[in-house]
Amino acid sequence: MSERARWDPYTRALAAFALLGSSAPGALDAMDRSLAESGDNLQVCHALLHGLWLGDGLPDQAERILELAAWPAFDDGDPIMLFRTATAWRRLGRRAEALAAIGSAFEALDPNQPDVHADFVRERALITSLTQEPQHDRGH
Repeated sequence: MSERARWDPYTRALAAFALLGSSAPGALDAMDRSLAESGDNLQVCHALLHGLWLGDGLPDQAERILELAAWPAFDDGDPIMLFRTATAWRRLGRRAEALAAIGSAFEALDPNQPDVHADFVRERALITSLTQEPQHDRGH
C-alpha cells in the first residue's frame, strides 16, 4: 500500500492544495481525485478551493473556482466561498457578478473576523477598479 493510500481524505486534499497553490503539474488532476474521493466533505472542499484560488495560471482557474464553489458541500451563504467566487468573477472580467458575490460575502461575514474583512475590502477594491474610467476622461 502506498503512503498516500494510508492518508485520510483531508490529508490527501492538503497534498492537492499544495500542488494547486504552487501551480504544479498534475494539480488539477489531484484536485479532481480528491473531490471524487470525498467531495461532500466541507473541509476538503475548502482546502481545494483555497489551493485553486492561490494557484497562478492554472488552466481555466476562474471557471474551476466557480465550479467548485457550486459544489453541494458549500452553503450558499459561506463567506469564504463567496469571497473566492468574487475573485473568479473578477478574473473573468465580470464586474457585476464579482460585486454581487463580494457584497454577499460581506453580509455573511462574522463581525469578529477583522483579518478576513481586510481581505474582502482588498478584493472589493480590485473589483471596483476593474472597469473604472480615469477621472480625467469622465464627461468627455
